[in-house]
Amino acid sequence: DLDVIKKRGITDVLCVCSTFGKGEAPSNAKKFFAAELPALQVNDVNFAVLALGSTLYPDFCQAGIKLDRKLSSAGLVRICTLAKADDASDADTIIANWISVIKNMLLPPGLEAELTMNREMSLDEEAVNVIKWQDKAELPMTLNSEHSKGSMLCIGNVDLLDSNHGNPKRIRKITFDVPGGSVYETGDHLSVQPVNSKEQAERFLRCFRTELEGYAQTLNCDDANAVMWQARQPFEIECIDGEDHMPADTFFKMPTTLWHLAERQLDLNLGPKSAPSLLEILKESIDKTINQLDKSESASLLVHPMVQEFLAVAEPVVRKKVGADHTEEIENFLALFPTVVEFFEHFRKLFFDNFVENELDKTGFGPIVQLADLLLVLPRLQPRFYSISSSSRAKPKEVSITVGVLKTTSSKGVSIEGVCSNYLARLTPDKDRAEIAIRQSTFRLPTKLSPPLIMVGAG
Repeated sequence: DLDVIKKRGITDVLCVCSTFGKGEAPSNAKKFFAAELPALQVNDVNFAVLALGSTLYPDFCQAGIKLDRKLSSAGLVRICTLAKADDASDADTIIANWISVIKNMLLPPGLEAELTMNREMSLDEEAVNVIKWQDKAELPMTLNSEHSKGSMLCIGNVDLLDSNHGNPKRIRKITFDVPGGSVYETGDHLSVQPVNSKEQAERFLRCFRTELEGYAQTLNCDDANAVMWQARQPFEIECIDGEDHMPADTFFKMPTTLWHLAERQLDLNLGPKSAPSLLEILKESIDKTINQLDKSESASLLVHPMVQEFLAVAEPVVRKKVGADHTEEIENFLALFPTVVEFFEHFRKLFFDNFVENELDKTGFGPIVQLADLLLVLPRLQPRFYSISSSSRAKPKEVSITVGVLKTTSSKGVSIEGVCSNYLARLTPDKDRAEIAIRQSTFRLPTKLSPPLIMVGAG
């Protein structure tokens, strides 16, 4: 209910609402949407709603529209028109404009100036993130076991197309044993937590060999493969802000290992949203390094061929102009670097080696980008959803999905592999388990047989 508004003397309510299914509210908001809201006996309580959705779906932003009407009916005063951000087009611009409008309407100029000053002061005294290596005894038991108790055993993995006759496509039927107590219906989904390939994870980690070999030497590692030895040591990331030492804000639990993160936690793919964000962070690291050098050293660094190459690649992607469409530039970048692995391997010498020290003879100047900082900005590897292709009536103890295994090349000739489809294709029946959960769907076949049913079998 909205009693909290009166109790706490709230004057402004800002809502951001996404849409699921057939115009439905997010699961954490369903009770609020279902509740009857009595009209508030208060004056001057303002509200604004930002609706998130995609015009690829018929019920575009319906939950946000309903929320906007519901709050208005309860007596709150709408201070700006409902904003609808379309994920299929330029959602970022709509969101930025909405934030700007809200800031100009609600944020007092004095408070805005104070926040700006505090932000500038925090930039002058930037917090430092460092890796703290720990004893293996402190490593959680879940990281020592390859799979959790809730995972499903793969019991079948067959190719549905005859690849022996030159057919480049790979369509696989993958079947899992349904654990006791779990049930599914036709139309439900399987949520699959993908795992990066061991080759991809190792290539990613070797990009940081300068830093990791330095750690291994400090810890008296006598392993010939120091990088992979270090990657399996437990660690935490600590944020040092002046005299304050605190655990860094991460999406992953700590302590953990770099191998666990590279294989199971980090999304190593680049996309239209993650690529510009990453490039902007790396460009800021270059600018920060230049500011730490004297004039002649800065000039030498700026004209270095590798710095020039990076700027030529990054600036068209991160350049921000109001109304500008950077789709072509981003697509060209992703055709060259579909994952962070290709990008980091190409620019490893610039960002992750002792580039400044080697090129400018600047003793003690470490890598431009530290691994600890990078781990805080790389996105989480998200689960993928597949429609169940088996019948719960025919085989209630088994559940199957039909998966197209993605292996292709970009327009620049760079190999691209789907993370989850290739992970599923690698599963060995009666041996490998996968992190899988059954997710109920709103789609159900009609209970009566009389209504007509249109079925599409796309080939």
